[in-house]
Amino acid sequence: MCGVVAILDRRGVPDRAPLFAALQALAPRGPDGTAAWAGGPVLLGHTRLAMVGKSATQPVFNEDASVVAVVNGEIYGDAALREGLEARGHRLRGDSDSDLVVHLYEEEGDAFLSRLNGEFAILLWDVRRQRLLAARDPSGVRPLLWAERGGALVFASTFAALFAAGVQPTWDLDAVAQAFTFQYLLPGQSLFAGVHALPPGTLLLADTAGQHQHRWTLPVAKEPSETDLLQSLSAAVVDRLRGDAPIGCLLSGGLDSAAVAALARPHVSRLRAFTIAFDDTPAWNEREAARLTADALDLDHTVLSFDQDQLLDALPAAIAAGGALVINQHASARWLLAREVRAGGVRGLLSGEGADELFFGYAHLRADLEGAASALPDPARLTPSAMGIHLPWGRPPDLSSIRSALGFLPTFIVAKAALGERAAAILTPELRRRRSVGPLAAALLLTPSSGPAPRPPALAPVAAHSRLRQAAHLWTELCLSGYILPTLSDAQDLAHGVEGRVPFLDRRVVAIANSLPDSAKIHDGIEKYVLREALRGRLPEGVRLRPKQPFMAPPLRIDRRVRELLNDLPLPPFLDRSSLLAFATDAASLEGDARTAADPVLMLALSALVLQQVYAP
Repeated sequence: MCGVVAILDRRGVPDRAPLFAALQALAPRGPDGTAAWAGGPVLLGHTRLAMVGKSATQPVFNEDASVVAVVNGEIYGDAALREGLEARGHRLRGDSDSDLVVHLYEEEGDAFLSRLNGEFAILLWDVRRQRLLAARDPSGVRPLLWAERGGALVFASTFAALFAAGVQPTWDLDAVAQAFTFQYLLPGQSLFAGVHALPPGTLLLADTAGQHQHRWTLPVAKEPSETDLLQSLSAAVVDRLRGDAPIGCLLSGGLDSAAVAALARPHVSRLRAFTIAFDDTPAWNEREAARLTADALDLDHTVLSFDQDQLLDALPAAIAAGGALVINQHASARWLLAREVRAGGVRGLLSGEGADELFFGYAHLRADLEGAASALPDPARLTPSAMGIHLPWGRPPDLSSIRSALGFLPTFIVAKAALGERAAAILTPELRRRRSVGPLAAALLLTPSSGPAPRPPALAPVAAHSRLRQAAHLWTELCLSGYILPTLSDAQDLAHGVEGRVPFLDRRVVAIANSLPDSAKIHDGIEKYVLREALRGRLPEGVRLRPKQPFMAPPLRIDRRVRELLNDLPLPPFLDRSSLLAFATDAASLEGDARTAADPVLMLALSALVLQQVYAP
């Protein structure tokens, strides 16, 4: 795991000072080494978190140094790829999985990406063609940002590195309006003007004449069985246990992280597991459910309980790391967890992200079932965080254009649109006028294709898919790849040099899950049915059958300290201070679902205030 940066200057030889400034900003992601390379119009930089390969160094080169690359992440199944390359005459210089990239590219060109199974962001310079290749893994586990600065293209793993390299942060008010309409940005968007997030599974090619990008898709397995699923998931877990540094697992009270721990346990003599608890708010606490799993599997279990003061203390650093708006203090909790994990000597964490998207675990997907799209799930299977965040609370705007594009309205779209209506109360009149459902509706009608960049993002569910599958696809694109993975996972973990690994997003597991029928995923009102059945006998029944509880911290406590922050932090140009303070006063008197539904608005505002203070866009 690492941080990467590249500068391609179309005017000539680039200045190296911005590269070194970016590398300094990336130091938390890669505290074990720094390297830079210069070749004609391009600079490449890398900071290393030493996880695999004692002799691993970057950049990596092919035999004649005509291909050079820096890689952020891990590539699994590399032993077989290495054996094949060596059998075909390649000479690999080190023992890192990253070495494979340049040799596979040498053999297969751009198509080499389809050979990779892993979590990666790649920057590769083809010396002969004088062309830069930038690519991300299909699930978007590892981030890659880019922008134009003068006559140069700048790529980096984080916003902080991009800005350190000289890209000037300025609010993109259209993107801000999107965030205050549906919470999630569209693929490729960021909150900052001219700063683009390379979408998951996207290849961007750039030379001195220009750049273009396109996406690729993973294959679908044929007629998989529960045995295939468990075998593939187990293999994915074992692959992610590899490393020369201590690796543990993140353990909530739910099925997904428990499944990962159960499959990892036979291969680790002392498997360390870490649980976030909120002991001051029992309804949001998963301590006891996590303990059931830890006891049953004989894990070395550490519970980290964070109170409201600790969460608020960590918020500025967590927001700065993610460079995005958040709707809950879960970003702070993950930041605090990573700090403690690193202090405890663990450098890698396996987690269960992606399972709910693949196996339809969320309450809003249960509500989208064919024939029951307007019905709420069984209240007994709802959690305190569902209403107003996953399920609608309040009146949404007119969503007829979304309905026309899709043929139906996914429940989570309605919920997020209703959240946007609540959030409009704290905006300036200009930003309220910018809010529109139109950009999302337009993106739904586009089909992914190659073309000049930047270009309108595309969200194109296949019409033949069920409503449930289309809704899950949209959630995956907008929330998992656009929010959970970059803002809550990667950014917070690597702020402390901890590498998160996600077995459920292994390409073998994804292929099997995508080939399963909807009825295997939600059966008789039970979500993730096929996964639960595959794990029968491997977990305590109370955990195996436990309903999904999204990773959410308790609502913000609106006390004097919070009011001072809302009143004193620098004001972004799109927030109205008096309206924000009035909203906070009203929210403080609410209880239950109404208070839960108000919390995302306050957190959107508070994170915008922090970004204004940190980056002064």
